[in-house]
Amino acid sequence: MTSIEKTSTVVARTAFVITEVARSRERPALVLGAYYDLPMTWEPALHQHRAATIWYLLAVVMIAGCAVSKADRTSNIPAPLRVPASQTLIREVQATGVQIYECTPSNQEPGRFEWTFRAPEAVLRDRSGNVFGRHYAGPTWEAEDGSKVVGEVRARDDGPDANAIPWLLLSAASTSGQGALSRTESIQRLHTAGGRAPAGGCDQRVVGKEVRVPYKADYYFYAARR
Repeated sequence: MTSIEKTSTVVARTAFVITEVARSRERPALVLGAYYDLPMTWEPALHQHRAATIWYLLAVVMIAGCAVSKADRTSNIPAPLRVPASQTLIREVQATGVQIYECTPSNQEPGRFEWTFRAPEAVLRDRSGNVFGRHYAGPTWEAEDGSKVVGEVRARDDGPDANAIPWLLLSAASTSGQGALSRTESIQRLHTAGGRAPAGGCDQRVVGKEVRVPYKADYYFYAARR
């Protein structure tokens, strides 16, 4: 059984116990005793502490649920994009912004023109929706506390969405400041949506034109285990 399956089992069993305790208004001891081998002489005390028990079990469900959610978000990472076992996740943020492209002559085929990637421009938010920082050329991720990391692409994967920019693994080319991102060693860009260059519209008449394509992505930051 995988860790996700084990955690899901704990969540399901605990949720069932909560439901049974809540329903058993007259004799909660019978319910809890059946699951935790408590003597029936404890019934008066259990009546008094039933509310506390329910809150405790709810906390277990919430913590276990968060573990499952977090595992689900990172369990489908392609092998080339995985970080070394010596690193641990220190931060995850969601980016909403644009990928900026410029119409330029092709370096590969004279007389041909293409959209060339210039930079990202995005706001970074934590899972609660609070602004964490920003993402811009470099590529650079800068936190509100002033710490920042500049990344260098190490591997890429097309991801499941053909209309989205690829998933990436980057290493930290440099870091600065003291804060949330100062220890970063690796960055993953996953779960992308949008952001791909236009399929057409770039020719000699519009050389130098910029387009800003909306995108979203999740960024995961890793540091050495302590």
